Amino acid sequence: MYFLPGKAKRENALKFFFKATVKYSVICDECYGVSSPIEGVAIWNRPGRRKISILGLLRSGFEKLIFTPFVFTIIKSLRLFLKTEKMHKKYAPHPHYYLSLLAVHPNSHGKGVAGKLLRPILKKSDRMNLGVYLETSNPKNVPMYEHFGFQVMEELKIQNGLRVWALYRPKK
Repeated sequence: MYFLPGKAKRENALKFFFKATVKYSVICDECYGVSSPIEGVAIWNRPGRRKISILGLLRSGFEKLIFTPFVFTIIKSLRLFLKTEKMHKKYAPHPHYYLSLLAVHPNSHGKGVAGKLLRPILKKSDRMNLGVYLETSNPKNVPMYEHFGFQVMEELKIQNGLRVWALYRPKK
């Protein structure tokens, strides 16, 4: 809502963006969905996988974003991205899992869907003795992540009330 305030424009752009994001994640990362029909999706970057794959971007359709109004949103968000990337490097400098996206359908909020999406990688990270890092801009999500062992490392105040929390779950 911060980057695309118009509801209709935002819905159109985000449909395309998330379709490309999920496709890219299936190709290059770990992507989990729960239920049928899908109630939620989690996209994870594996440890050591911080570089963007140009081939993965092309195969997932991201080049089509260049010819949409969404490209201006990406440019507008660059400053925020650089700030969150700085937090990421500061609080998770060692190999770790990174939760790049967690989305739960509004009709499924409060039904344990987020836990179903988090637990497989949290268990895997524990077995591998790795930490887990994420950011959220939704204050309602902070207590939920704390329930799963994440600690707030920093709260970044941007502008117009936008805040981003850096959360880290230490290795076990």
